[in-house]
Amino acid sequence: MGAAAQMMERRLREDFPAWEGLVERAGWCVRPVRVMGGAAAVHPGTGEVLAAYDSQGEPDGSLLIACGDRRAGVCPPCSARYRANLWRIIVMGLDGSAGAGWPVRVPGSVSAHPAVFATLTAPSWGRVHRVRSQDGACHPSRGRPVCEHGTARWCNLVHADGRQVGDAMCVSCYGYTDHVLWHASMPELWRRTVVGLPRALARQSGPVTGTHRTVKEITALLRPRFARVVEWQRRGALHVHAVVRLDGRSDGDVAAAPPAWAGRDLLAAAVRDAALSASVSMPAPDGVARSAVWGSQLDVSPITNPSAAARYLAKYSTKVAGDTLPGWPMRAFGPLEMDRMRARGVSWHLLMLAGTCLRLARRYPDLSHLAERVHQMGYGGHYASKSPMYSMTMLALSEARRSWRARRSNGDVWADLGAVVVGDWRLVGLGYRTAGDAEVAGQLYRQEQQVRAARRVHDVAVVRLVDGEEEAGW
Repeated sequence: MGAAAQMMERRLREDFPAWEGLVERAGWCVRPVRVMGGAAAVHPGTGEVLAAYDSQGEPDGSLLIACGDRRAGVCPPCSARYRANLWRIIVMGLDGSAGAGWPVRVPGSVSAHPAVFATLTAPSWGRVHRVRSQDGACHPSRGRPVCEHGTARWCNLVHADGRQVGDAMCVSCYGYTDHVLWHASMPELWRRTVVGLPRALARQSGPVTGTHRTVKEITALLRPRFARVVEWQRRGALHVHAVVRLDGRSDGDVAAAPPAWAGRDLLAAAVRDAALSASVSMPAPDGVARSAVWGSQLDVSPITNPSAAARYLAKYSTKVAGDTLPGWPMRAFGPLEMDRMRARGVSWHLLMLAGTCLRLARRYPDLSHLAERVHQMGYGGHYASKSPMYSMTMLALSEARRSWRARRSNGDVWADLGAVVVGDWRLVGLGYRTAGDAEVAGQLYRQEQQVRAARRVHDVAVVRLVDGEEEAGW
């Protein structure tokens, strides 16, 4: 049976409304987990079974659970939910907009705390093709210089279609090994930048405030908090975008206000200082000592619109290399896949980065992990992270929503926080049962998107809760 016939069969079944409800409760996930079994809500004191559920009563005898993948190229609906959650967490850390019923670790007063938006770039490992503003030439010819390999170091083309953007102008000149090793070292480079912030605050306290303070004084009075994401560039390099907020020292678990002298100018100067001072010794497979540092294009600016800053960070939180670089896989791959990638239009520059990961992993045992990170060009860190006291966690967000559902459950036993849920489940499969089911679920998701878009167009202030997940209205 073809997909069209499967779609028609699903829509004409009497239990289609129930199946549609399963898809909606799974958040219109592209590849839900199908499980079979049952659960019971048990009173913790008496052991009485308050309610029972069996998946045999559902269409196809199974329950659909969202895959929860944050990657936009893998599951757009789950990615959108993750992005909305991250937006909520980031903006809450900037304006304290928790609202009633949320864990109040970040009060509304944090909106008056100094906060900056920082972009930390990757360094240059060689000249690449680029797009210049106002339709300028890529690298205008000035004397038509060539590199030691005889390749032109100039390019008068205007790369309007973007196909060559990010590619190395000379593959022999480009530092592919340094590029990959820098990616492998970037998580530690970021950690050292954060660790160096108190020292940078102490160094900058004199020039900015007129009164020099020691590191001990700074750590006794101030606490920098952050949320950060990484962004892929067309040259196959990662940048870091971060929100940094300055709090005062607090003995409790609620963010306190910093002293009046610790303002936005001091924080901005300290973030620049910490970024410029941070360095990490990279692996030296060939015996050549290398240090990982941030690139020269460092930008630190004050935050005037918390929602816009949060939206910007959330946008990149779900994008991996496969979402940004055309034809790039979402998962690790080996040499055999590289020919197919080239046929799909992947540039030699990106394939050289992948090949460098595989070469280093094969040749040096200490770098064998690079083979598992080839799809991330050596990077092994998180795509989004935050400091513990910046805002609430994803888990706390889920628990707060469960509490919200419990308060509005009208006697629903399954939402009762006091009940113990005991389940017995087994995996049936991943993804929808048929290609037709997957297509119908996609239609339902697009229909829901149109409904949401219509609400935004008409400026209807509606907060839609889908299975307890708050749509972040952005």
